[in-house]
Amino acid sequence: VAALFARTRTGKGMLVETSLLRTGIFALASDMATQMHFGKLSSTPPRDRADEPTRNFYKTLGVLKRG
Repeated sequence: VAALFARTRTGKGMLVETSLLRTGIFALASDMATQMHFGKLSSTPPRDRADEPTRNFYKTLGVLKRG
């Protein structure tokens, strides 16, 4: 976010690096904590009862044409 703010003010971009492993662990932290504490996997609620859009599952369409 700081890089975007700096680009807005200066017009010059910045290099931003991140770890995909850390991002993945952060995304799975809640499920991992539930597994470790209760010894079972989190259940998946029905799609129409998801608490928030980021915790729901979505069907994706293939956009790459093969052949």
